[in-house]
Amino acid sequence: MENKQSQLDKRLHWTTIASEKLLLAIIGIATCIAS
Repeated sequence: MENKQSQLDKRLHWTTIASEKLLLAIIGIATCIAS
């Protein structure tokens, strides 16, 4: 049970990091296009 929760937390952690990087990339591209 604990192990499953740990795996879920890890997956959630990586998903959050990926989302942040994607968001930063989109903002960066949008800034380049805007300027």
